Amino acid sequence: MIKTTIINNSGSVLKVKEGTAGVFRIISTLADGGRGTISVDPNATYREYFLIINPAHQYILTSDDCFEYSTVTVTSNAIVKTPRKQKSTSSALSLPSAPTPPPSPPRESVGNRVRRSIASFYRNYF
Repeated sequence: MIKTTIINNSGSVLKVKEGTAGVFRIISTLADGGRGTISVDPNATYREYFLIINPAHQYILTSDDCFEYSTVTVTSNAIVKTPRKQKSTSSALSLPSAPTPPPSPPRESVGNRVRRSIASFYRNYF
């Protein structure tokens, strides 16, 4: 489950509704200065969240927004979204501590051993 924090700084009561396909239910009511969380299952179907201060001030928050933002602050005239910190899964971003040495030149004796071993294989095979 991915959790997104909703902070109400609007100066009035904030209703948070969850739904899909036009059917919504109230999941929380936040007083001014209140906090709440939205838990989103990444495997669930697409959901929308209505953040309602009054009929003139309604904001839509999608489940994609919940994946991208860790905190959503609602004010009387806008919403402020704080992105999540991304985890690096690649080591290409880190620099090596010391340069890697160049590869050693090939030795000629390795080729002779390989030729001898192939020759002995065929000699024993036939």
